Amino acid sequence: GLRAEQTFWWHGIIIGLALAVISNGKIAFLAATSTLATILPAHRLGAFRYGANIATIGKIALAGPAANILFSWLILLLSHVGIIGGTIAWKLFSLNLLYAWWNLFPIPLLDGSKLFFWSRGLYALLFTMLTTYIALVFAIGYRTFISGTLISLLIGCIVVYQFNKKEWL
Repeated sequence: GLRAEQTFWWHGIIIGLALAVISNGKIAFLAATSTLATILPAHRLGAFRYGANIATIGKIALAGPAANILFSWLILLLSHVGIIGGTIAWKLFSLNLLYAWWNLFPIPLLDGSKLFFWSRGLYALLFTMLTTYIALVFAIGYRTFISGTLISLLIGCIVVYQFNKKEWL
């Protein structure tokens, strides 16, 4: 298997503080840690040939933003049912959604760079979908997650189609 390690990332803290100061506190960016996957050859029956490949690392990196997105949808669902209050639910929903979005930027040590190098098409689809969904939620106030997801999936597919047409992949 693989071992996941959390490492401290000073550049992420400096970038976050600089953005907070420049924007007068309106942009809150936090990238204090990064997850690195290392191979454990002694604990494996078979062996990875030539170490962990970029596809394995990309799939591991996909889990972080996916978990944030699913958790934000769960919070929204619990808010609609009435289990969680509206204000706290909105703050948790926003925090998880924006954290997933920041994490998808292709900055080294963030998950977005690992996804970008694994599959540019999947990266373009996910980043476009999440950006569209965030635009629907925050700019328009559209909070229906099923139709919002379908709209963002449609726009994401159009973007990936355009990328394929121009042979950027």
